[in-house]
Amino acid sequence: MKRCIFALFFPVLGLLVLPARGHDPHEHGVARLDVALEGRRLSLELDSPLANFLSFEHAPRTDTQRNEVRAMAEKLRELETLFVPPKAALCRLESVELEFDNLPEDLLAAAAASAPKRSVKTDDIKENAEGHGELEGEFIFVCDKPEAVTQIEIRLFKAFPALREIAVQIALPGRQRAAELTPESSTLKW
Repeated sequence: MKRCIFALFFPVLGLLVLPARGHDPHEHGVARLDVALEGRRLSLELDSPLANFLSFEHAPRTDTQRNEVRAMAEKLRELETLFVPPKAALCRLESVELEFDNLPEDLLAAAAASAPKRSVKTDDIKENAEGHGELEGEFIFVCDKPEAVTQIEIRLFKAFPALREIAVQIALPGRQRAAELTPESSTLKW
């Protein structure tokens, strides 16, 4: 009987000591990008510390910091120039959803402007104990010729120099792979 109880308890104990899934450790300079091509839909999901996009991660406290948030939002507004699939694939940005920690929504208005189905959400301004903020984004393209999507040029490094590495997971029809992008090697190919 004791062995039976131990056998039932051990898997539960294992689940309790495993790290929580969802977010990787918060590492400045590093972001995660998940890319999936399914039918005509090309989706990119970005998860990054705010420090890769701003010089701070807390709620902006000065006019200089508020202006920095506005400038970041303006750069993110031009997402079609930050994620560039091949022209032959005839892709168009269909929707964007951006979520920010620690940033007030009114400063992010530029990121929400001028795109179809674009939304910006912020968590309530309640900083976690470490003051670390995150940016999460989902970018959906519809491609008329998805078979021509054999690469994506990622121009985030030029727009946001604090970003030095992007760990990428790619899911394509019938295969998956991983890649690492850097400022020197910023085109994702498959």
